[in-house]
Amino acid sequence: MKTIPKEVKKEIQKLVDQFNEDELDLINEFYKYVVEYSGNYAYLKSKLYDDVSPAGRLKYTGDMNNWEFAIYRYSIEEYVPDEAFFPGESYLDGTITGALYCCNTAYPPTI
Repeated sequence: MKTIPKEVKKEIQKLVDQFNEDELDLINEFYKYVVEYSGNYAYLKSKLYDDVSPAGRLKYTGDMNNWEFAIYRYSIEEYVPDEAFFPGESYLDGTITGALYCCNTAYPPTI
């Protein structure tokens, strides 16, 4: 698969918006997750005001409930798909929402 279909991107955006509303608006209305796309990857990034930071990368497999996940490691400045034993990994269940909970636990808001 070369790119994520438009209809899938719309569904991802709905899930990210719902997560932001349900989990983050009470913390700080200026802290959100955003998603950027490149080919068959969706990059989850945290955004505080204008500062955007990488958190995780999802690879589209053709199934909305079976995304491949890679956490961003700041120590090496790369996404690591086979990283284990990090805060939030227990949330990983192949879904966008699970990945958002994972990223938010691994890199909690510093506000």
